[in-house]
Amino acid sequence: MIKSGNLRLDQKYSYVAVDHLIDSYSNCEYCGKVIRNLFTIEGELDKKQYIVGSECVVNLTILNPTMELELKRKLRRKLKFIKTLKSCQYLEYWNYKDTVQCAAWETKEQAKNHWGSWRTRSRYDDTVKKIFKGESVFKQDV
Repeated sequence: MIKSGNLRLDQKYSYVAVDHLIDSYSNCEYCGKVIRNLFTIEGELDKKQYIVGSECVVNLTILNPTMELELKRKLRRKLKFIKTLKSCQYLEYWNYKDTVQCAAWETKEQAKNHWGSWRTRSRYDDTVKKIFKGESVFKQDV
């Protein structure tokens, strides 16, 4: 089964190279696990190279890409963001370039003492406002 990771699932990946670290470790760019065997793969559409572990290289190189997989990955990330935001009690927002950014903490005290240690951070838009007010952000079928 293909896990949801950080790489696009709507493109094919091809194997490029392998390397083995002896005295250090790295992280898989797909699942985030600590790895020692570094497999380099390249995306067919974006032509970017990624470093992944031995399990993920197998899953990604045999992947039959579809938009459905990519949409499921994006939905899982959005649901994780919503869950994190709902656990927070304090939200602060500010203007940054042409958008409004926001950061959320579990308490106002944490926000005062630890500016950089927010639980989550994103653009401050209608979706964030609804989540923080406890409203539904998904359209329901009638």
